Amino acid sequence: MKTWQEGYLQLFLSILENKPLIMNVYRTVSREQLEQYLFKVSYRLLRDVVEEEDKERVVSEEDKDFIANFYKYAYVGLILDWIQRDMKENPEKNHFAYESPYAGKLCKSFGGLFEKIEGFLKMI
Repeated sequence: MKTWQEGYLQLFLSILENKPLIMNVYRTVSREQLEQYLFKVSYRLLRDVVEEEDKERVVSEEDKDFIANFYKYAYVGLILDWIQRDMKENPEKNHFAYESPYAGKLCKSFGGLFEKIEGFLKMI
């Protein structure tokens, strides 16, 4: 996997490939299990992005966890909305799952977030 966008696209495609099962799980009491699975997968993918972006910086593990956890809720929310809409949209055209003018903004936002966290931590 080359980019985080490819990772999310792969996640969307896997969900779509298993649409009958996912829709059944989504519509049953097991929805929480689906959410927990998506949180786990999203966290790992985002944590890898945070690690990659922190090559030359020193950000605490706690702060990296916070960043990955923060973004995982946004992405899982988008995924669950897509599932709720019966997966009608093509995942390859999803704004955050493919290369677009917005794709690099996530990584750039990490850089700014790292700087703000570092500045905040120096103030404490």
